Amino acid sequence: MTQQGTPKRGEPRTEPEILLPNRRFERPDRGSGIRIFVIGRGGQRTYFAKPGPLSALVATIVLGALLVVTLVFALGVLLIAALVVGVLVVALILSSLLRGYLRRLR
Repeated sequence: MTQQGTPKRGEPRTEPEILLPNRRFERPDRGSGIRIFVIGRGGQRTYFAKPGPLSALVATIVLGALLVVTLVFALGVLLIAALVVGVLVVALILSSLLRGYLRRLR
């Protein structure tokens, strides 16, 4: 067996957690509630905590903010499109009036 040297100063010194084969994968009573276990080659068990009232409130606020931003963007596009159409209509009317005026001068 080869000897491992001592880690240099400042390097993290972590040990892998050894899980026994007969250990049950249950959600712990404390902690964040999110646990991911990788078993062998590609097998996974993933646990997610149920959202509480605070996370539901934050999700609602974020969703509402996204909807407001989308609405403002859509209204902005609509107003700019209406302005462009209005300018085109005014330009066509002025062009028609100017063409009629120039025909009378001939």
